[in-house]
Amino acid sequence: MSKRTKWLSILLAGITALSFTACKKTETQTPQTQINAETIGAAEQTVTGTLHDVNVTETDRPFIVNGASEYAIVVIDDERAQRAAEFVRSQLYEATGASLPVLSAAQTTYTADAKYIVIGDEDKFAQAGLTMPDQALGQTGYYIQSVGDSVFIAVHANLGYQQAALAFLRHVVGYEIYSADTILYGKDGTTLPDMTIIERPDFEFHRSGNVLDDAGRYAMGFQVNAEIYIDVGTTWHNTMYYLPRAQYDDPDIPTQYHPLWYSDRRSNDPEQMQICATAHGDDDELAAMTETIAGIVYDKLEQYPDRNTITFTAMDNVYGCTCEACTAEKQKYGTDAAAYIKLVNNVSRLVDAKYAEAGCDREYTLMTFAYKLTEIPPVKEVDGKWVPVAEEMLLADNVGVYIAPTSPDYTYSFYDEINAPAVEIIEGWSALTDNIYMWLYQTNFAWYMMPHNTFEATIETYRYCQSVNTIQINNLGQYYGMDNPTGFTRFKDYIDAKAQFDVTVSYNELADKWFAGYFGDAAEPMRKYFDELVSYMYMLADKYPEDVTGQMSSNVHQAKYWPKRLLESWLQRIDEAYVAIEKYAALDPDRYELLKKHIDAESLFPRYALLMFHSGSFNADALREYRIAFRDDIRLLNNQLMYE
Repeated sequence: MSKRTKWLSILLAGITALSFTACKKTETQTPQTQINAETIGAAEQTVTGTLHDVNVTETDRPFIVNGASEYAIVVIDDERAQRAAEFVRSQLYEATGASLPVLSAAQTTYTADAKYIVIGDEDKFAQAGLTMPDQALGQTGYYIQSVGDSVFIAVHANLGYQQAALAFLRHVVGYEIYSADTILYGKDGTTLPDMTIIERPDFEFHRSGNVLDDAGRYAMGFQVNAEIYIDVGTTWHNTMYYLPRAQYDDPDIPTQYHPLWYSDRRSNDPEQMQICATAHGDDDELAAMTETIAGIVYDKLEQYPDRNTITFTAMDNVYGCTCEACTAEKQKYGTDAAAYIKLVNNVSRLVDAKYAEAGCDREYTLMTFAYKLTEIPPVKEVDGKWVPVAEEMLLADNVGVYIAPTSPDYTYSFYDEINAPAVEIIEGWSALTDNIYMWLYQTNFAWYMMPHNTFEATIETYRYCQSVNTIQINNLGQYYGMDNPTGFTRFKDYIDAKAQFDVTVSYNELADKWFAGYFGDAAEPMRKYFDELVSYMYMLADKYPEDVTGQMSSNVHQAKYWPKRLLESWLQRIDEAYVAIEKYAALDPDRYELLKKHIDAESLFPRYALLMFHSGSFNADALREYRIAFRDDIRLLNNQLMYE
């Protein structure tokens, strides 16, 4: 059933009784595209090609009894392995009260009766008679194997140690993280199970879309940009950082003067500027520009041997070059992306040649953007399939594309017909490369204080992305200045952490677990509030599709959509939540403050909406008091931005 009708069956009576200002319903507008959106239907949500081979058998083998253990953690001299070891140690302590020693692999010896948790030690791994499995583990997969009383953790690349540590803890102490400040344990760790686990996350990399500190990101299984990407001035929108005008567009430095490298739309602000991917049709200048970019890529790859992804991505504007050469390329291939594809392909060939000359075979992916002016892929439809408009539009083996579709309505999944234009863009690019990265959006960037209904659709969208072999998803949300966002944003973090690891997870099961874990005794009233809010937003999306969308900027910030008595009914739910946790104020003050903070954050939206849209219903003294209380909570929660 389409979610645009789903709300009819679940909307609560108190919400349906509300009246609304009349609003004409029109067709949803889609951006201009050269791809025919009518050819896409709602595909079946099939999941194939994943690797979750998990075999865990409970035993009576003692592990941690009465806060003590005979086990030690043995780890190699590797920064990421050691962080994983320390994380395992700290979480076992939190769960059981036992502090296992962390020993150097170089200073320990393996014997058949050893009681070790061995992380990354290839020698001991071999001594135990183990070999790596045949399955491809990628950069974040792992192999966990019990041998005798010991457990061995092995990875293909050291980013896998983080995911392996989380898996070990899940199966040994029932580790479950609901947010950066809420970790619960479902087992006491008294016994150590037998484990044979060969597992790879469904997406190679995980990146949090919202504000999380480094410890919180790690604990939830996310990587930071610096673990995935090589920075060239910045991680995104960096073409002008490769080729800064101050260095290459100054006539007073004739040996480096290359004005043809830049768009005919000049600006001194690099954010309002683009390169000219054809060098205005000058072959010598294009060759010099390509060699310069390739030199930077090569040097950065050498500088950061532990990272394999580097971006060469257009700036965040639509001021593409309109010179004769760029115009001809666009007319020939149908998109501004064509000139960029040729450029990055040639850059990668030069980089490959440098490594071949050095006798090396460096694994890397050079990413270009499919965003705004480069969003449309150079493809055509032949016999119902997308194919490149010309052979030279295929991306080179070491080139990938970061697709950032700006048109989707994220209230609905990519299987919904409303998002057919975005799906066709994605599938068009998929005909050009297997190196697909996705940049999605999960917030209303115009109004951080307003709810944005992308909850249930996210998992379905991730299943679609997995079906086109997406390597990484960056589902961008409130990434700056919002330590405790409202609108149940922390539930989105939990969905991301779970569904980016395994796209087959159940939304309803995640919701049940998260509300119970995150709100504790206040779960019931907070879940009622959430369900009413989501149902209401489905209704708004159906009745007012011109304004209320899941797009990155939704015009939902209007009084007519937020009746006073509806907001007050949600605040009554929140008051019930405060009552439910009141007992902890004396019994467990730390838990009380944590749960109260969670509820406080969710109170912000309805309070904000009352102040913005219904301030006339307060008398002067009450309004001042309400504003002061709201301001104080905003400061206490350290939320600094109203919009991006």
